[in-house]
Amino acid sequence: MPVEGERFHDAIAERSYAISSALSHPELGIPYGSFSASGNGGQRLTVIPSIEMIVVNLMNTDVPGPRIGSDQWDAIMATVMAARRP
Repeated sequence: MPVEGERFHDAIAERSYAISSALSHPELGIPYGSFSASGNGGQRLTVIPSIEMIVVNLMNTDVPGPRIGSDQWDAIMATVMAARRP
């Protein structure tokens, strides 16, 4: 359901998102040209176009609990990339 008017501005203020372009982590096996985004409550996304891969972590932000931080996401991505290598 769309949020309109003043409620729209309140809804946007409650959320926090960030995107990083031209992500490159050769130490994790992530090639140049990839990008990543992080959202409210530990939600994360990494897109690696050169190998046609998208890795997503969704969190139920309505339930309190632990969230995935940057170090944990890097460890997950390193594991995913290592599993993909021949």
